[in-house]
Amino acid sequence: MKKIVTWVKAGKILYLTILMYLALSVIAFSSVPANAARVAVTVEKFTLRQGFIVEPAFVTLEDGDTAASVTTRLLESKFPEVKKAYSSAGSDETFYLKGVYDPSRGGILSEFDEGNQSGWMITVNNFFIRTSAGVLPLSDGDVIRWQYTKELGVDLGEDINHPGASTRADKDGLVWKLAEINAAGNKSAYGSDYT
Repeated sequence: MKKIVTWVKAGKILYLTILMYLALSVIAFSSVPANAARVAVTVEKFTLRQGFIVEPAFVTLEDGDTAASVTTRLLESKFPEVKKAYSSAGSDETFYLKGVYDPSRGGILSEFDEGNQSGWMITVNNFFIRTSAGVLPLSDGDVIRWQYTKELGVDLGEDINHPGASTRADKDGLVWKLAEINAAGNKSAYGSDYT
C-alpha cells in the first residue's frame, strides 16, 4: 500500500510539473505577436550615386498588405515631418509610385527628374515585378527594393531580353542583414563596414 501511495504522489508531482510547463509555455508564446511576419524594404538612388533615401528597414505585415501598402506606410513613418512623403497615381491594380520624398533635395524625387526614361522601379526578391505593387501579395521574408532608374531599368540590371529578370548580383541577403542591423539600433558598432 505504501508503494501505491508513493506512486500516486510521484504521479501528482509529474502531473503538476507538466501543467506548470504548459502554463509557462502559453504565457511565453502569447507575448509574441500573432502576426510577426515581416518584410525588408529599401528605397535607393544608387544610379544617381547618392545611396539610400530609406535604408533597409523591416515592416511588419498586416492582413491584406501589398508591396504598395508596406512601402507607403514605411515612407509615412520615416518622414512624418513632411506633408507628402511620396506621390503616386492609381490604386490597387493601377498603383504607380511616381515620386519619393528625398531629404537631400528637400522635396520629391520623381519620375522624369533625371531624364525622360527615369522613374521608380521595384524588385521583390530580386525580380522586377510585372504587376502593380498595389496587388502584389507579400510573404514573411520578402525583400522589396524601390530603385530609381535613369534608363528604364537597364542601369539597374533589368535584362531587356527577359523582362523581369535581373542581371545584377542578388543583394537581397545584404539588404536583409542591413535591416537587422538597423532594427537592432547598433549601426554605429559596425563603423565604416556598414557603409
